[in-house]
Formats: sequence, structure tokens, C-alpha cells
Amino acid sequence: MDEITKRVQEMYSQFPYPGLQGKVSSLRWGYDLDFILAQAGSTKRIDQIRVLDAGCGTGELLACCASVFPQAHFTGIELSHRSLEIAKKNAAHVEAMNIEFYQKDIMDVTAELGSFDVIICSGVIHHLSQPEKGISCLAKLLEPGGIMTLYLYCQYTRERNVRIKQAVNILERDQSKFRKRIKIARALLNDYQLRDIALVDAYLHVNENLYTARIIFDLLQRCDLRFLRFCDEPMWNAETLIKDKEVVKMIQALSDDLRYEVLDLIISQAINRNAYEIFAGHDSYEYRAVKEFGKGSLNLYPMRSPFIRIEKDKAHDNIYNLYIIHHSKSPLRLQLSAGSVNLIMKCDGSRTLGQILEETVDESNINTTHQAAMNESLKLFNFALNRDLIIVRPVPSGKAWENIKTVDFSKA
Repeated sequence: MDEITKRVQEMYSQFPYPGLQGKVSSLRWGYDLDFILAQAGSTKRIDQIRVLDAGCGTGELLACCASVFPQAHFTGIELSHRSLEIAKKNAAHVEAMNIEFYQKDIMDVTAELGSFDVIICSGVIHHLSQPEKGISCLAKLLEPGGIMTLYLYCQYTRERNVRIKQAVNILERDQSKFRKRIKIARALLNDYQLRDIALVDAYLHVNENLYTARIIFDLLQRCDLRFLRFCDEPMWNAETLIKDKEVVKMIQALSDDLRYEVLDLIISQAINRNAYEIFAGHDSYEYRAVKEFGKGSLNLYPMRSPFIRIEKDKAHDNIYNLYIIHHSKSPLRLQLSAGSVNLIMKCDGSRTLGQILEETVDESNINTTHQAAMNESLKLFNFALNRDLIIVRPVPSGKAWENIKTVDFSKA
């Protein structure tokens, strides 16, 4: 273990993160297995899926994911023994018996740990002494057709965090003197409410690397991984960010890498992104996510996002406000008809697209032909699919909907 890794381990021994023992987080996009597996077009049932949470911390998100997908098999690894002990208690708190825990350094993992269909590495890679080595080690454990999700700090929006840390370093350079550095940081921030653990992780971390879209693409390429999409891909849309149609066309004419690079420079500030959440896979594998519903899609299983909330619009009859939220971002609001909302809510992953379409058409009072009504419903499905309101898999969902905590929109 190198010196930086030892200091990171010591920091988390003192300040295990997030450190909320007995409190399990709500499900997050990067932990929704249905959503993740849909990006690969995986034909595996949830009970066949093996998931690795690489750097699980105190396990709030892992415990939540394991309780929402009780048939999947989970492994959590963590550098800090103290964090791991809390993670085990959090798993017990929600009676998640489908998790195995190990104390391991990501940069030292080997094939002995097994292979995984999904590898989640949230908020860890940017703290490693050798991020590229860490990703490469994890890539060797990823099954062909598997998906890796990475949560990486954004260089453009962490300037304040960097400045505070630089100021603290001038006043107290010894990084081991956490109590004194915490006192200084609180005074500089004028924040006496933030928990010590959260403050240390956000402003006083002993090692931190920052990223841009370009840096991420290059990093993945060196690790023989392919970038698949951003978790909040619908946000990366020039048409919603820029009013000038000529400029929009210029951006759309760029290669994917350059298009993302341009949008990255404006999106991060526009939505106050703290980090990137990305999906990656093996460079040599052909991933087949469903991009559009067509005639051959009737046997697929649509699943609505668990991250939506629906309210009746107070000013208009038969109109509903649908809010969808990505982690650490304000809700995106869409206005939909009652029929559209009804169709989306039927997508619980237990019925095929064909069954839902037939049911929806039978319930409608539209004076039109059966085929025309089916076509209209199919258009709505594609609208919802393109905005991540629903995803689709070739097998039923394994989600225990009753175990999903309601998304907290009050702070957004």
C-alpha cells in the first residue's frame, strides 16, 4: 500500500463516509440495476446478476440497492475497516442478506474476488493515488457485456472546494491535524451545521483528482473501456441548452467526443453539476441498448423510472406535472396528459410493451382505429424512453418497488 492510500485509509478510519449508521439512502440512478442493465441490453434475470460495489464506504447506497433488488448477489469492498463495520450494520438494518463484505484496496483486487455483471464505483476513483490502475483492475473483473458505473468529480464546479482547501493549507499545512483544519474550514465557510465527516470529505480530503469529459474519455480508452453514456444523458442536449438553431447544428455536426466536450463546458455550470456519473463497458463488446421502440419491441418489458413524481396541474384540467430528478440536480419538469401519465405508470416491469399497449388502447375513449391508437401510444413510449422516464429490458424487472424510499424533492 502506497503512502497516499495509507493516508486515505487513515482519514476514513477517523471519518467514515457517509457515516449514517442505521439510515439507508434512497435509491440513486447509478444503483438502479434495471436502469444499468438496460444500457447493455442484458438478457439476464436479476437473480443471475452479480454486483460489485467497489469502495462501498459505510454502505448506505449498497444496502438500499440490495433491499430493492433482493434476488441479486452483491459484494461490497472497502479500504477502511471502520467504514466496513458500519456498512455491515446498515445491511443488517434493512435485512439485506444478499451482500458479502471484504476489506480490500481497489488497486489490489484480483480475479479471486470473482467476476461481475455490474461494477459500481461511486466517489472512489478520484481519491485513488493511481486512478487508471484502479479502473484497470476493476475492468478485469467485469463480465463480457457487463457495465461499470463511475462517479467522478467535475473540475468545472469544484473550484470553491479547491479554494477553501488551498486557504486551509496556508493556515495549517499538516493534513493529519484534522480537528484544527476542520475548525479553520468552518470559519472560512461560515458553516457550523455540516457534519465533520461531510466537511472533511468535501473540503479537506487528503487526495483528490478532478475530471472533465475529455479527461474521462481518454482515461477509459487507456483502460480498454468504452464510454456508453452519461447517467443524465438527456441533459446533454444542445437543443435544450442553446436557442440559436445554427449553433445547435454546428454542435450536432461534431464527433461524439467533441460534442460532449463542448456541452461539458456549458452544462456543468448550467445545472451546477458536482460530478459526472457515467456508464462504461468493454471496448471489444457490442452493447445493444434499446434506443427506440418499434414493431419488434412488443415482447420487451418497459419499466418506469423510480425517480419521478407526478402531480395534477392546478391551472389546467387533464394536465399533470411530472418531475424527474437526477442525483444532486434540480428536478426536470414535464407536462403530460392524463392518458400519458396513465401509460407510464403501467410500466412496472411485470408486463410486456404489447400487453400495456393493448390495455391502454382498450381503456381509451379515442374515436380512431385500433392501429392508429397503438401508433399514438408507441410515440409516447418513445418520448418517455428518450427522456429516461422509462427504460426497457428483455426480461421482467426484479425490483421490489415497496422497498424504494420516496425521492426527496424538498431540497432540490
